[in-house]
Amino acid sequence: MEEETPSRTSGEEKVPCAAETMRVIGMAERYVKKNKLQKGQIWCVYDKDSFPADDFNGVVLRAERLNTKSLINDESDDRNNVFYCKQLLVDVDEDQDISSAYRMDNEDFPFGYEFVRKATLREINFGESDMTGEKLSVSGVEEVRKGFRICRYCGKIQTEHGKANHSFVCKTRKMPALMQTDAYEECLFMYREFSTEILRLLVPATTMDSTSVKMESFVAAFMLGMKEYFGNVDHLRATVSEVPVPDADYRKQYLVIYDSVPGGTGYLKQLMHEKNALIEIFEKALHVMGNCSCKDDPQKDGCYHCLYAYRQSQQIGNQC
Repeated sequence: MEEETPSRTSGEEKVPCAAETMRVIGMAERYVKKNKLQKGQIWCVYDKDSFPADDFNGVVLRAERLNTKSLINDESDDRNNVFYCKQLLVDVDEDQDISSAYRMDNEDFPFGYEFVRKATLREINFGESDMTGEKLSVSGVEEVRKGFRICRYCGKIQTEHGKANHSFVCKTRKMPALMQTDAYEECLFMYREFSTEILRLLVPATTMDSTSVKMESFVAAFMLGMKEYFGNVDHLRATVSEVPVPDADYRKQYLVIYDSVPGGTGYLKQLMHEKNALIEIFEKALHVMGNCSCKDDPQKDGCYHCLYAYRQSQQIGNQC
């Protein structure tokens, strides 16, 4: 194919990424004309943010002039933050996968931890968070779980009050009659599953005497200590897992530190090789909090130099 000279807009040369995008599109156009293609599709994936403000719709306008179709347009680039109801379930084979475990020799303060070489984690997305609606209990947690409404033919998620949303190749575009039938799956949950290594710590409190404030603070403090101990721990995540207690109306709580890399990276296993590693992690966290400037402000109970630095929580900045 022949190369195309980058086009110009308003007398100025396009930025390199935009020029390259238009050059590739031009090559595709010539290929279609040269081979007299009547059917089929040529896909060109591009970053619309690489186009200057005065030519933001360049690809779309060019497609319209050539009487072809563009899969997307840039009429609106507004993005709204959407929060979802998610839950992470931790499945551990107690008999096979716990390689080592330790507990504190103190009957009045139940605390222990164990290394699990292989745990199965399932993250379920129950749809957009909502305060109203029928609640569903999953693993002891009761929340409104509305699910997703999707098209059965293309899988596109449908908004609650917006217009129908379908992919460019969805059957409903060519056969509108399908829209009159049962074209949507009304309540779909999404989930992903992976196996990795975890460190499971028994929290010295049950669901009867703990609060979200205490739990969020404990998680943030432990992750602060992990950061001080290892350095970069962005691949290590934390979640709270509840386990029912036989013949009781409360549940034991575990702080689960897991490696987001499937199979694990060996960081957590390394902790079990050091005799006092967990104690050192707590000591490092206590040292940072005890020497943080926020402790001198009676209006503060943490800041972004200590507890609030834990980025995986949406609540820590509001509760501590």
